[in-house]
Amino acid sequence: MWELLGHDARLDRDLYRVARASVAELPEALRVPSRHYVALVLADATAWSDAQAHRLAACLLGGGAVHVSVWGPGSGRLQDVLDDAVLVAEGSQSDETLVTTLAHAGSLDEALCFLLTGTAVAPAYDATCRAAVVLDLGMPGLAAAVRERLADPGGFVSLRSLEIGLA
Repeated sequence: MWELLGHDARLDRDLYRVARASVAELPEALRVPSRHYVALVLADATAWSDAQAHRLAACLLGGGAVHVSVWGPGSGRLQDVLDDAVLVAEGSQSDETLVTTLAHAGSLDEALCFLLTGTAVAPAYDATCRAAVVLDLGMPGLAAAVRERLADPGGFVSLRSLEIGLA
């Protein structure tokens, strides 16, 4: 299920949520109406096999993901496997085409705020990265929070900045 949740005017990115119960339900390539996109994967990956993580990586990279963040239990290990998959998929990388990955250990709000403020992409993707995707894999209890925060991304980021004393 695809949902267009809002638009981040600061980075000119449409904000989507995609929900699937598991990696097995993902298409071969997760595509959005943008040539490239940044992604935040919400998952409990503690019991995932390397094959599941590689399937996720192929789905995201094949669809145009140029920055992938992961959040949830097991995200550190999942990020390590995604890093390996990126290296294999890209062969030789340069600073202009580097795809980056990151695991978040903090709160969901921190991960969502990072998606909106910290996902700078390599120069080669500046003009074509016009979407941010929250990929919810088996964590439906987070849907309402994701919808609420991304419906007004500017307000959410401002509120988060006030909460942590950055404003």
